[in-house]
Amino acid sequence: MAASSANLSSLITTDALFRSLFSPLSDALTAAGWSKVWNNIDWATVVKPTTPGTVAGSEVWAMQDSLQATAPLFLKVDYGTGTGATYPSLWVTVATGHDGAGNLTGSMTTRRLITITATANVYNCRFSGEVNRFCCWYGQSSTATNDHYGFSVERSHGSTGADTGDGALCLSFAYNTGFSQVLSAVGSVPVSYSHWNCTAPPTGTYADAADIYLAAVRGWGKGESSASLNFFMVFSADLSPSVSVPATLWDGTTHTIMPSANVSIPNTTLFYGGTVVLAMRFD
Repeated sequence: MAASSANLSSLITTDALFRSLFSPLSDALTAAGWSKVWNNIDWATVVKPTTPGTVAGSEVWAMQDSLQATAPLFLKVDYGTGTGATYPSLWVTVATGHDGAGNLTGSMTTRRLITITATANVYNCRFSGEVNRFCCWYGQSSTATNDHYGFSVERSHGSTGADTGDGALCLSFAYNTGFSQVLSAVGSVPVSYSHWNCTAPPTGTYADAADIYLAAVRGWGKGESSASLNFFMVFSADLSPSVSVPATLWDGTTHTIMPSANVSIPNTTLFYGGTVVLAMRFD
């Protein structure tokens, strides 16, 4: 397991800020044990695009768990600018194959744009992963609603939480818009949905005496997917903003989770359920 954080600028007004914003994501994937199998970006020399909606460079990463040999999964990340030339943007795609030249093959998700209209501030950003999963959260410490964006990729899980070779659960969010998609390794790939499937109750909290419960996040696919082990929802009244706590997850293991600094992130356009906020696994 590998977790890291960095205080990063929300705006990319210079080449140096572009490099310092996105190179920690690349470093975090390496630290998590993923293998970079292709790239056309050099973090020491890459130049920030001067036009909106432009990709500066890309990387393709491969999981390195025991299932990769028989059920391969690849993550492609494109780094660039958003709706403005100083706004950051990521494009994320997950697939079952890669041709060695930067092109994903086989079954694959929709190429998902993740972008924001950022404010000129520096915020704590967090990364967490291991050889079979990865998640990131830019702007995690911000109380401004338009600074938050990130994504999650993890293998599908069985009923006990153990990984399977069936595919992957892919989640993304940017400000108040979130997408979920289940990647099926066999057969057709379910469509991408503009919500997360959150099983929080519509009212109240999830506290019971000393116990506080997490609200599961799933995808819609061929039925509901297994619950995410990267992102969760918690009721804002149950946890202190940006204060990490230990939590026992669906697979019976105990890990550290980090809740949002902003009770309005995400809002009701991202999930179905009660008044909950985002939390991520951070170890």
